[in-house]
Amino acid sequence: MNQERSKQFQSAKESLIKREPLADVVLPGTAFMARLTAQLRYLVAKKMSEDIEWRDVEVIVSGPDVPGESMHKIGEYIRLCKSQVDYDPNTKHCLYGVRDDLLLVSLATHEPHFTLVCEQDDTQNASERKKSQYLLLHLSLIRECLEKEFNSLKFSLPFKYDFERILDDFILLSLITSNDLLPRISGLQVSRGGLNILMKIYKEVLPTCDDYIQDGGQITLTRLEKIFARASTIVESKLFEEQYVEPICKSPPPYTKPFDDPQHQQVATMPTFITETETVIFNAIRNYLSDQSHSSVLRFPFAFSGEQRSFALKLVKDLDLSCLVAYSHASKVTELELSFAHNYFADEADDNHSDCNPSKSELSKQSRLNEKRQKVLQEYSNLELITDAEFNKQLEEKKKKELEPAIEKWKAAYYKEMLDIDFFASDLLEHAVASYILSIQLINSFYYQGILSWRWFYPYHYAPKLSDLKDLGRFQSFNFPADQPFTLHEYLMAVLPPCHKRLVPIPYQGLMTDYKSPISLFYPTRFYTDFNKNDLDEACIPKIPFVDEKQLLEAIQSKQGLLREHELRSNRFGEIYHFAYDKDQNRIYKNPSYNSRLPDVRPCLARETVYHLPAIIQDKPMLLPGAKLGKDSPAGFPSLDHISHDSLLTKHDIRMFKKESSKDTMVISIKNRFTDTTLQELADLLIARQLYVDYPYLKEAIVVGVSNSEYKYFIKSKEDGESHNFSKHQWTEEERETWHKKKCVIQHKYNKRLGLLIGDTEFMIHFCLLNGMHRNDEGVIAKRYRHPSNASVTPLQTIVIKVSNPDDRFTCKQAPSQEIEAKANRAWCTLNDNITTHNILNSNTITTHSIPNNNKVDHHNTTWGPLNNDHDHTTRHSSNDSGNNYIWGPLNNDHSSTNTTHSIPNNNQDDNSNTTWGPLNNDHDNTTQRFPNDSDNEQELKYLPARDVANDCKISVLTLSKITSSLLVMESNGNKLNVGLSLKFEHRKEKVIGYTRKNSTTGYWEYSDRAIGLIHEFIAAFPEFVDLLNTRKENTIPHTEEFMWTTEQNDYLYKMRDWLNNREIHSLRRATI
Repeated sequence: MNQERSKQFQSAKESLIKREPLADVVLPGTAFMARLTAQLRYLVAKKMSEDIEWRDVEVIVSGPDVPGESMHKIGEYIRLCKSQVDYDPNTKHCLYGVRDDLLLVSLATHEPHFTLVCEQDDTQNASERKKSQYLLLHLSLIRECLEKEFNSLKFSLPFKYDFERILDDFILLSLITSNDLLPRISGLQVSRGGLNILMKIYKEVLPTCDDYIQDGGQITLTRLEKIFARASTIVESKLFEEQYVEPICKSPPPYTKPFDDPQHQQVATMPTFITETETVIFNAIRNYLSDQSHSSVLRFPFAFSGEQRSFALKLVKDLDLSCLVAYSHASKVTELELSFAHNYFADEADDNHSDCNPSKSELSKQSRLNEKRQKVLQEYSNLELITDAEFNKQLEEKKKKELEPAIEKWKAAYYKEMLDIDFFASDLLEHAVASYILSIQLINSFYYQGILSWRWFYPYHYAPKLSDLKDLGRFQSFNFPADQPFTLHEYLMAVLPPCHKRLVPIPYQGLMTDYKSPISLFYPTRFYTDFNKNDLDEACIPKIPFVDEKQLLEAIQSKQGLLREHELRSNRFGEIYHFAYDKDQNRIYKNPSYNSRLPDVRPCLARETVYHLPAIIQDKPMLLPGAKLGKDSPAGFPSLDHISHDSLLTKHDIRMFKKESSKDTMVISIKNRFTDTTLQELADLLIARQLYVDYPYLKEAIVVGVSNSEYKYFIKSKEDGESHNFSKHQWTEEERETWHKKKCVIQHKYNKRLGLLIGDTEFMIHFCLLNGMHRNDEGVIAKRYRHPSNASVTPLQTIVIKVSNPDDRFTCKQAPSQEIEAKANRAWCTLNDNITTHNILNSNTITTHSIPNNNKVDHHNTTWGPLNNDHDHTTRHSSNDSGNNYIWGPLNNDHSSTNTTHSIPNNNQDDNSNTTWGPLNNDHDNTTQRFPNDSDNEQELKYLPARDVANDCKISVLTLSKITSSLLVMESNGNKLNVGLSLKFEHRKEKVIGYTRKNSTTGYWEYSDRAIGLIHEFIAAFPEFVDLLNTRKENTIPHTEEFMWTTEQNDYLYKMRDWLNNREIHSLRRATI
């Protein structure tokens, strides 16, 4: 509620500044949302009554007048359904919207077959806009990538590894870094890589815990505290440097006296201990002094830290030496070049080459220097030796102690400015920490247990510092108060700014605008907005006061007696409604009065009842037994497990939203299963075979060719005496270059777009995608593939030969049983598909089977091949066959069950004509089967197909379809009038009894003698209008302005309407097909 309140106040402020109209308010309790709910119920009833595709589904409508957020309503419904005894563990779910909160709700259900869908943005003009494209986000892939992310925990946890529990912990970490109900913790925002930081820490900390962080929505706060403690050392130190240290360093330094001022000269003190690494440096310098014949350059195979460098310089100075320290990045070696600071013999030697003997004073100086060096070496040798780890620990404690006052000052300024509390007042700080931690627990429970409290909220605009989220175990036993949600009016009063007072009942409006109102402080007209430049996840934070629940309810209660009856009704909570198709329903569903143009639904075949959520029957595990995962997943749910692969989390510069990602990517490296294979062997095995491409999403396709950088084997018609159904072609220089370019483009796509490393590509597969199903003239439902001239290519190592669960929607079916009995000797041409990865190179068997006497062909172990067309019969073509498709199906031979061979068009030919891969014509009598009329006690009627009727009427089939359906014509005033004969309804799957029917074998409409007579009458009565339809090319609603044969266009249209009404066309009885 506070989130929505901030949004509404800020939106109103921006509209006022820009002098724009106030934005529409879409909130529960408004009149608009009440109308929307009523229209939704009307729409469901109408579609279920009129659209046959809605009749096998149940619809539940939970409107905005039912408390709860929509996504959590859906999550709760799925959780409750999962607890039922008869729940299918492989139920499929689809949720509209691709947002982080919807993703977390979907993951929290632990349903593996879940897909998020959203409509792709279309920036084209309306005239150029095509059919909507949808983007699908499959949770099956996200679950697999997350499992690979946390796979290392299998070997380090002291308790049982359970990925579903890890998934719950991941959801909790995601909520901490990104949710709309709580302010973000500084440094853990998603834009700063907060989720990556927490996931890395989680993998380090969890092995030190005794169990997972949460269990079914209940967080163990002591384990969460370990995550926060580790994260604070990483995050807050960086924030402290950015916000406190760096500004100080960038400011001008104060004036200081010169360094040579004796009062400011610092005297280095003798160290009290020596570390292991410093011992190595000390020994190297001591050895150099004892044996000066060695090189003066000392090399160390490590880089000096600041402390080690200081130690070396201090030691060299004490020994009266000079040195130069340098680090080589190429060789990763630190070089320490030593030289003597005082050489008492050098000057004399240079001035007098003949006499190099030192004087007694010089010998005395050198002797004293040597004694001093020996004393220094002895002192360093007697220092206490400590380990590097112990030294680092002491150093951290020292730095922390030195920085503690500055850190406290930095945090105190944050709490005073952001939360308006005194950092040093422990009770105030504890209240902020408790409120924040309990709010995390409450929000997390939304995803697993429902809403524990409707009115609890976090009473600050900013989150506490991460390092202050400690000692959390004291909040573990807190129980949220049992309360009820705000009513619709109370909700509007709590979130709306005063400029939207028209949306609340009139008695309440004065409470928002009257300065004497007891709650006037809740509705400021001026307020400060923090645009929060340091936090990229939150655009702005309006500093408005939080609502005091008690004061608000008391003020509303004082005005409640002034409400009118309709205002009292609008304040009531609504019900959840359940819609189901019921053919026995015979009632009228009234159109909501908000839109009088919409007709009543009559008869309404949708049964509407008040729905109650199911009760929890039994406690079940998060992932139900029997759920199909990985390569056993149902069709349509991708999996990486279809191909053996390795995974690695690393920076891969994958391209997202037109730029390279700077975050880590889960990179998948697939293994090539096709080694030691020749192009000839691949052609023998794969050409004319069904398989799956576009890994990991898997689309069914037919192979029409294979190639390498030198040759291509492509599909062709098989001649008598040939052992293969393909030809060989050697690439030209230009074709070879094109082949390499295609290979590079595909590899780059897999690498930079999908994060898939496919290795070197030696062979490419040329394929045609499945383009749907087709019913041919014989009644056989066969597969339709794209034409080989439109073939695509993919690397061989990315194909999948066979899947465990093929898509049942693309199952070939033979003709209806009546036709089967008349043609019992039909044979099917199949290609043995009982092939695995190991024996793929040893199987290429063509077999012939007789048709089983049923309506469905089991082809789980069958690959369909293209059919031989070398018969003396003409191939039939359906009127809707496309020149870019093949029909794939059974072969009809001449009364025999002998073996038949493939007949496949040559891929090199530019012939895009329609080609049917299916049953061929034979010499059977194919007379149209007559069906009795559905009307009661009517004599059998004769039906003719649409093409014959159109030829008889001398019009096109399309014109015939228009005038016999609902045909809208637009009047000059913009109204639309139906002047069609309304004898068939394709979308509703309805016919008019005794007039039309749809042939179940061919799938085409047929018309009776009674309908044909009516069509002739209509054409004779309105020949000009029929000619207009017959010559009109636009696929839009006709307009009376196109009636060029008359000046009274509207009168002509009304004449058509009266003609139809006189014959009572629209009252003819209808029935489902």
